[in-house]
Amino acid sequence: MREKRSVSVFISLLCIAAAAAVAEAGSPPAVGGRSIVDNGGFEQWEAAPGDLQKSMDCAQLPTRWSVLPREDRKSYSVHRDAVCKHGGSFSVRLGNTATKGNLSLVQRTDAEPEYRYVVRLWLKGDHIDAYHPMGVIVHVAASSQTDKKDTGLWSGILRHSDRTDPPNSGTFDWREFVCIFDTPVDTRSILLLVELRGAGVAWVDDVSVTRLEKCKQVESY
Repeated sequence: MREKRSVSVFISLLCIAAAAAVAEAGSPPAVGGRSIVDNGGFEQWEAAPGDLQKSMDCAQLPTRWSVLPREDRKSYSVHRDAVCKHGGSFSVRLGNTATKGNLSLVQRTDAEPEYRYVVRLWLKGDHIDAYHPMGVIVHVAASSQTDKKDTGLWSGILRHSDRTDPPNSGTFDWREFVCIFDTPVDTRSILLLVELRGAGVAWVDDVSVTRLEKCKQVESY
């Protein structure tokens, strides 16, 4: 009996050690492991607001997401794509036929102050000839507000992708974008923006924002 117990304990310890090694070699472990972004895989869709349907090529929007078009809306398009996707059944396809202009996919979600978070998403591009050298950029903004419907209430940019390598312009296959940010002491929510700058088509899929560990105090913006 003792030998069987010893073997069982030894196997259990090996499994624990193997799991720890995999976690260490991969991404940093998340607290709870659950993304705070809703519908990050873009599986649920609903009718777009009437003004968007009239002003741009956008019949549907992914549930819990909104878009912020700039300049001439007639050049923008937002579509559900069942063919080109990274995971699940759908991705969201952002398009712009004008040489300038910004089209942002946006979600506001609750967040806790003084925590470190990681953003992960997958991007694919087709002939993104951006007047901004990054093509597709990702912003994370903090807010002391909790009104998720008001995308104008934010207090400062926490992190953006201006220094990613390689830049998200031109034509490229699916690639993962990752960034880590710390929330200020008065944070109640964050605003995540995935922005297509300039002409081209960008696909976005499998978006997550996951809480990591407590971080040092960050002054409010």
